[in-house]
Amino acid sequence: MATTEQEMVVRGGRPEAAAAEERMKPARVLTALAEELDVRMEGSKVDVPAETEEAARAWIDDYRAKLTRQTENYLDRQADYFAELASRQVSTIGEPTHLGYVYWDLISISPIQFVNLPPYQPSKIIASNELALFQAVLFINPATNIFNPISATTILGGRDFRVRFEQVNLTDVTNGPDFTFVGTFPATAPALTFFSIFIIAPDPGQDPRLVEQNMTADITDIAQPFAAFATNHVDVDSDPGFLNVPPQPPQFQHDIPLRYLIYRK
Repeated sequence: MATTEQEMVVRGGRPEAAAAEERMKPARVLTALAEELDVRMEGSKVDVPAETEEAARAWIDDYRAKLTRQTENYLDRQADYFAELASRQVSTIGEPTHLGYVYWDLISISPIQFVNLPPYQPSKIIASNELALFQAVLFINPATNIFNPISATTILGGRDFRVRFEQVNLTDVTNGPDFTFVGTFPATAPALTFFSIFIIAPDPGQDPRLVEQNMTADITDIAQPFAAFATNHVDVDSDPGFLNVPPQPPQFQHDIPLRYLIYRK
């Protein structure tokens, strides 16, 4: 069953005052925007109006804070889980050494258009010559436990990486345009790194253009077996219901490709 963004925040919630106090605490996880890591981007850049860039930054900052809190909650759950295992003196001889530990992963976010006033217009249907923001969030596990005493953020610190937005025009089965981020993590890799691109939708002609976008990540150092692609993406679009099909709120989707449509306006 799909989990909505609202459910992820509400479940296990606290009173409002306690939640506000929690937000004031310094974050226990390191996060970064790609530009803060001095990342080089390969691909066409577009000019973004200042007001749109400001609105995009506000949206990114808000989502960055939300994911940071969720990562901190994850650390608390991991600590409680492995403390319980240790208290029961669970034998680990012959067991898998990672026991479900995820070193890193990617989340993709469906396109957002900053039209009018907030809440902005999340939309997978984009008119030609309109501006849209696409994002990927790279998660690197900051947790340690009795099975994994060194965190992934330490293991991947100082490593070279490539993160790609790979696009395929499904309408006529052509490649691109693609975008690539190339950089090096600091000594301790951020637990969350946000990669953002803006595109101006081209004129597709008389036939709308259906595009599939996939995000991949790779550590390019020799003998470093780390690679990932986004199997989860945040669909920020609300789909209205019709013909007894219930409406769909913004939600996480798994193993469903991120697709969007460009049409001539």
